[in-house]
Amino acid sequence: MIPDIILENIKLQKNKTMKTTCLYCEKEYDTKRETSCYCSNSCRTGSYKLRKKNEQIKAARQLAAQAQKEKDDQQKQIEAELRIQNAARRKKAKEDKALKTSQENVKIINESSQVEAEKPSTEHPPEDFPKPPEKPEIRVEPKKHYSAAEVRRKYEAPKRTKFDYWGFLAEFLKAYIDNNRIK
Repeated sequence: MIPDIILENIKLQKNKTMKTTCLYCEKEYDTKRETSCYCSNSCRTGSYKLRKKNEQIKAARQLAAQAQKEKDDQQKQIEAELRIQNAARRKKAKEDKALKTSQENVKIINESSQVEAEKPSTEHPPEDFPKPPEKPEIRVEPKKHYSAAEVRRKYEAPKRTKFDYWGFLAEFLKAYIDNNRIK
């Protein structure tokens, strides 16, 4: 049998209540258990419904994010395919243009060779045939790019006269002749 003291302890523990806060409505209530979370059955049910609703919202957001990601991936694939098609189209256009110009060049060469074959070689142009005006030959020298130091040297340096060999010789001979005449 159980001693009376232990029975009294058990009775006291049963009558002993604790104050806790409801997780749903956040009100204080008395409870005998430590594991109690809700003050009533309606709070427990409301919390369950709220959890389920939040889970559904979270699942819907995940589905929406996944759908958006798939849509973005498809858009990237479409753009890549369009870039490839445009590059192929440009390449084909370049090839067609090159083929067309080569055909035109061949046609021009054939026409010019036919004209030369038909033209008699001894025939001169008529005398009243206008002559093209003579254009003076223009000599274009390439532009030089000078450094800043070269430009400074060019404009800041004193003007030096060039040595004139023939002029010097003429003056020397003239002085020599004048000197011999005086003697």
